[in-house]
Amino acid sequence: FLWVTDFPLFDWSETENRWVSSHHPFTAPADDDLNKLESHPGHVRSQAYDLVLNGWELGSGSIRIHDPGIQQRVFSALGLSSREASERFGFFLQALSFGTPPHGGIALGIDRIVALLAGESSIREVIAFPKTITAQDLMADAPAVVAQQQVEELKIVPAFTYLTATQRKLIAVAERLIGFIDDVVDRRDISAPGTPFERMCLLMFSSAYKSARSVILLAKSGYGPQAQGLVRPLLEGVINLEFASRDETRAVGFWNSGAAAVDRFKRKAKHHKWPEAYFQALETSEPSEAPEDDWSKTPLRERAREVDMLWHYDFVYSLSSDQVHPSPVALVELVQDVSKESYYFGPGPQWVQEALAGCFIYTFMITQRFLKTFELTDLSELLDQLYAEFHALTQKISAQQ
Repeated sequence: FLWVTDFPLFDWSETENRWVSSHHPFTAPADDDLNKLESHPGHVRSQAYDLVLNGWELGSGSIRIHDPGIQQRVFSALGLSSREASERFGFFLQALSFGTPPHGGIALGIDRIVALLAGESSIREVIAFPKTITAQDLMADAPAVVAQQQVEELKIVPAFTYLTATQRKLIAVAERLIGFIDDVVDRRDISAPGTPFERMCLLMFSSAYKSARSVILLAKSGYGPQAQGLVRPLLEGVINLEFASRDETRAVGFWNSGAAAVDRFKRKAKHHKWPEAYFQALETSEPSEAPEDDWSKTPLRERAREVDMLWHYDFVYSLSSDQVHPSPVALVELVQDVSKESYYFGPGPQWVQEALAGCFIYTFMITQRFLKTFELTDLSELLDQLYAEFHALTQKISAQQ
């Protein structure tokens, strides 16, 4: 038997560019190392421990933090501000303030102990329902397709069971990009945008985040065509941002176009019987007096041509539009299995790969522009690492096809 102790409290994450917990964020630091929490977090040991028998880890555990002041210092070392810590763990910090006694624990792996007693080399031999390397349970035939009635009862959006390994890898790298954006928003104080282009950039960045999350959720659920439809606003956002970045007056034109759109809506509304309150609200809005400018005179396709994205517009934008406004050909692709001359309902693997690839590329480009606009260039290297990972994956996919 052997006890392993003195684990480091933190590990440095190259991908997140910050300290992360080696065990979990509630593990108590060693008493002798408390004075290093702020100055040398990488040198702080934890009060965590493992129990090992002949090379087998039988269990692990730790002494927990019971002092709210120390817990806050650990959160700070992990990059969490007081506000973030309060929002995410306020209930826990409040509980500690009531005088929680020192406490800890250990969890033993019964399956490992049984495997040792039985002389087996793998715990899969003693687990009642072992999983394969791909997390499948062959005895229970899981995971399996969930009946629609169960989905509605549980109010969940299940992942599509028959996604390919490649599609799952694309989902993983797209989710890491979303995680990167989460980190930027949570940990950076983005000053209130001043120029019209800064305001436009922040608006596009926020919109892209929501669209990208929706694409990933739909693709993961096997609704690839619908996910591809949401790639369209992402591409449009890239084209518009790049077009506006080349002339500062164009961002002004972008905002003026919003006022013009309200005017058009007001004219249309007069032809319909709406509640009187709607008309009163519309009348309070100021009419647009914006002059015709470079923005209003330039159709989206011409903007794409100027920023060298005409191929993206003619190919990706058109394909995405087919999912939003389906032509007869697109509709047949959505619901018919031509080889079997039958119609199908529910999710499937179609368009998942294309939607995820488009989602990553255009969300990456908008994020790249956002970092440059708000001078967050110290994060560019991390963003580039994510793109390199995505590029390597797509190159591998192309080589296999």
